[in-house]
Amino acid sequence: LIMSVLKKNGFRIDSPRIKNYTPKKRFYNNEEIETIGQYFMKSSKIKRNHLAIPIAMYTGLRIGEILALQWLDVDLNRKLISVSKNAEHIFGKGSVLQTPKTESSIREVAIPNQLYDILIKFAPQKDDDWDNFITSNRQKPQDSRTALRCAERLFVKIGVEFKGFHAFRHSYATKMLESGVNTKVVSDLLGHSNISTTLNIYSHTSNDLKKECVDKVFEDKAYEREREKKELYQQILEMQKTMNELLIKVSSL
Repeated sequence: LIMSVLKKNGFRIDSPRIKNYTPKKRFYNNEEIETIGQYFMKSSKIKRNHLAIPIAMYTGLRIGEILALQWLDVDLNRKLISVSKNAEHIFGKGSVLQTPKTESSIREVAIPNQLYDILIKFAPQKDDDWDNFITSNRQKPQDSRTALRCAERLFVKIGVEFKGFHAFRHSYATKMLESGVNTKVVSDLLGHSNISTTLNIYSHTSNDLKKECVDKVFEDKAYEREREKKELYQQILEMQKTMNELLIKVSSL
């Protein structure tokens, strides 16, 4: 009503322009990945309901794919994980298994040594237990909300900000691409239907790589030598200043 009255009286009303904004994807940097990895390698307090974390970090699987994993899907001899289903939380029903939306989501993903060493500790000892779900050790998958709460509490102990499970997927893809892994291979590992999806979504670069690339482009050995000389000279001046202050104190005693 107010807007129409203003327009009738000659006032010009411009609608605010809303800029297209795409939030930056969150991911764990190399230091955070190393800290988390060290915790899982050294800690004796790792529980089964924590396993979603290293699986996400070392395979790039979606959280629904991880929670749907049974021990039958893991080949520890060949070090491969078979992804063929997805666990989704449905209100009133809890965690429900579903088939992947695309054929490309059905795939095999390699298990790196770090993850193998973690999984082998929890592998079933009885034949009857191999159809249990990995993160729950029961015939029913762990609920995604439970996995989230477990991760949040554990990350407080580790001392790293929890950025969500999907951030591990971003980190996994970025690390692969930065290491020069073939884009088609990365796309297959992530379960994407085409390479363009991988490049469009996950080709963000870390600040470490950006700095490394810029330094490499503007690399000047002569300049770096002069820079090191200046830094060394500055350190000598600081040492001389400290020595003079000490001499003054000693002489006043």
